Amino acid sequence: MILLANLYVSLFQPEKIERWFGGLALALVFNYLFNIGAISHLSFILKSLISTAVVLLPIFFAAVIFAVSFKKCRDMTSAFGSNLLGAVVGGLAEYASLALGIKSLALIAILFYLLSYVFLKKEWSFGASA
Repeated sequence: MILLANLYVSLFQPEKIERWFGGLALALVFNYLFNIGAISHLSFILKSLISTAVVLLPIFFAAVIFAVSFKKCRDMTSAFGSNLLGAVVGGLAEYASLALGIKSLALIAILFYLLSYVFLKKEWSFGASA
């Protein structure tokens, strides 16, 4: 999904990330609300396709957000460091979901991506005025 997102960004050059954050939020909310038991009666192939889409769609949106944000950054070292820190915090959140329940992981991700959006917009508006 990350390679597909990078291909998309290189081909279509999206500039605005608001719609990608919106798509990510919708995908995570859908992930939270999705009842996996609702597809149990479907064929193996359909179950596989639907469950794969539910899991991978947020990854695609997040990868597009990262690629577009990375193109706009002034300090690539800090961007990669922030990405690494995000991966560590995401891993800790995944472990927390063992105690809180797997569905809580989508809510935690929404919170983290909301914070990411706020800080990105703040950084870009600050950088524009400098």
